[in-house]
Amino acid sequence: MVSALNFILDSVGGFFLLALLMRFILQVVRAPFSNPLAQFTVKLTNWAVLPARKLIPGFKGYDVATLVLVWFGSWFIKALEMSLSLLLSGNMGWFGGLILPISLLNGLVFALQLLLYLWIGCTFMIAILSWTQPGHPLSSILYAIVRPLLAPLQRLIPPVSGFDLSPLVLILILQVVLYFMIPSLEAGLRHLLLPGLW
Repeated sequence: MVSALNFILDSVGGFFLLALLMRFILQVVRAPFSNPLAQFTVKLTNWAVLPARKLIPGFKGYDVATLVLVWFGSWFIKALEMSLSLLLSGNMGWFGGLILPISLLNGLVFALQLLLYLWIGCTFMIAILSWTQPGHPLSSILYAIVRPLLAPLQRLIPPVSGFDLSPLVLILILQVVLYFMIPSLEAGLRHLLLPGLW
């Protein structure tokens, strides 16, 4: 029961947070918003971003409100998951007072994981489209998202028989970060913030 609820929260909430992340990254890399994917992202998130902008000002042209929503949303999802788990298991007790600091930590890790998933997904799509449909309209918007990560690898890795292998290398690097470095970061933050528990 708890696992099913957490899965639903992660899936539904994670999808919306991915849209927010994509919106913010597209602005950072100055990608064109005329693309249908970018338009979909904007329309999907406007209901939350536009009111948030009235409370959270931008900084040097960047939409800080969108980034704050990603962090707040990640924290809220993890706090809700933790509260439901403790309530359903009957273990709220004194541990309930730790929901805030632990969920803040888990929310930060969740946001980083979503960012890595976004980069992996976009890079995978770029690789598929470059091999099957070069020049596809979606390629430009996807490439804009991962260009800062992909461009250095493209300078180091020459094409092999006309195929660009740098996206595959980037996917491998991102997966190493996701599955090995992020858990280590999470454990380190737990020891730093809550040394008595871990």
